[in-house]
Amino acid sequence: MRRTAVVDKSKMIFLMMSLGFITSEAKDFVLGVFDAQKIIRWEGGSIQINGFSKKVDISNIDLGKREEGLNVISLGLKSNSERTEYIVLDVRSTHGKLYPAWQRQFFYTLRSDEVRTVSESYEIFDINQESYLRIRLYNPQKDESIAEKNLLYEQNFFYKDAKKYREPLINVFDASAVALWDEKPNPHLNQNIRKRRIHIEALDLGERKWGVNKYILSVRNLTPNRLALKLHIWTFYETAGGAIYIKRKFELKPKEISILDGWYLISLDHGKLKVAVTIIDEKDQVLARKTFDDFTSIPNERKGKILSAFNKTYAFFRNRESKHFIVYFTHPSEAEKYIGDLVELRENVVAKIESLLQVQLREKIIIFFYPTEMTKLSLIFHSGLGLAYKNTIAEVFMAGPNLDPYHELTHAVACQIGSPPALLGEGLAVFMQMGSRYEGKDIDAICAENLTKGRLIPLEVLFNYTEIGSQESQPEISYPEAASFVKYIVRKYGIDKFKEIYSRMKSTMDSLQHASNLKIFDNVYKRSLAWLGEDWKSHLRQIIR
Repeated sequence: MRRTAVVDKSKMIFLMMSLGFITSEAKDFVLGVFDAQKIIRWEGGSIQINGFSKKVDISNIDLGKREEGLNVISLGLKSNSERTEYIVLDVRSTHGKLYPAWQRQFFYTLRSDEVRTVSESYEIFDINQESYLRIRLYNPQKDESIAEKNLLYEQNFFYKDAKKYREPLINVFDASAVALWDEKPNPHLNQNIRKRRIHIEALDLGERKWGVNKYILSVRNLTPNRLALKLHIWTFYETAGGAIYIKRKFELKPKEISILDGWYLISLDHGKLKVAVTIIDEKDQVLARKTFDDFTSIPNERKGKILSAFNKTYAFFRNRESKHFIVYFTHPSEAEKYIGDLVELRENVVAKIESLLQVQLREKIIIFFYPTEMTKLSLIFHSGLGLAYKNTIAEVFMAGPNLDPYHELTHAVACQIGSPPALLGEGLAVFMQMGSRYEGKDIDAICAENLTKGRLIPLEVLFNYTEIGSQESQPEISYPEAASFVKYIVRKYGIDKFKEIYSRMKSTMDSLQHASNLKIFDNVYKRSLAWLGEDWKSHLRQIIR
């Protein structure tokens, strides 16, 4: 429920490493350099293999197209044995350091003199110079574990060993044209051109969809020396706070065109997406920079996979639009079943929040319903059931108990007034929850009990919190305390004064701003925070009696 406006890159990288999506070495990994005429995809073909065992003949191993995504392997098996034989097919696709490997084992029973053809599906996550397929066939004895001694056949099919062809680029920008880049050619770039060192030929940003996207950059090294090149890609939205920054290093072979490829991430959000690309040489001089903003990241309802996070692929999002909302939900999901009721409820909630705060929404609220907390974590790198930033809400909706819709919607509406300390922001959100309750209990009753037991956080301390929700913030105490205090000052002094401090006070770690916030509070209420705090506690003591 904590509000955040920016994706913390260091936390994102740590999370991806901890979940096994990337390794620590991958951050500065030098990706492969490709020949421009030998890129992207293998052609299929059959491989004739016979007689690897006197007991079993293996023939016609066909690896299919061997392209990114799902593929099919098929092979023929013939038993020469007088007894039943057991065959294990072990398929592993490996993709270098940046992607996890895919591996499955398939088990077959082959009766005496039986001849059969088997087919299985396997997946290739990414094709690069380190990609290869490993095929193994075992003939284990009954009740014996699979071991090397029973290996019938093993072969690694490397990218370099296959016949390749150039795949058409999807969204190509002619990088040789000066008009492509935001900056006019600087002296360094002109010097590179005059000396004929590096020529940037084409850039392809792929489908530019939510999740993982692939880029391809064509660069010509005109020198007889190996050169280094860095590519920075930054994706962000005009109206949302999230941003993701990816850096890659490459090595350019002498006198060759290099096709450099890799992946970059686009966060799930709604609105006008921008992709900023910067190309830097080995001396850390900017060769070119461009921000592409001529497209909007709104998913199309189409067949196939449109959303992927590393090796995980998710069903595409559908959307529903109403007076105040644009709602995204996965298909199929619990949210999809009840989407009409969910939207109607939230329309009613917004109307009540607007009435209390005396504000009108300037733009529609964007809501993403995720089917599970792990799905939300995997796709937007945020733990917890809910998140609100600017006019966007990310929420987990399942069959069981779900979040009170008032909380995050209050954040989304109130952000039009200001961005105050957590005491006011989270206090208002919990106060607005149904029945002004926190985890099913009345907020004043909780605070009265905490007051009796001496567990309340001093208001002077809570006043400077920038967030509530982390363990350090003691949410079981700070959430209801902030809500009870906000309820008290709104009910006693009115909404206008509360809106004034909400708009003028700022959430910050700066001690000077803390002093300024306190002065604003005192001037608006003509009372000190300490005095109002004692008056609020007197109100709580009446509840105890």
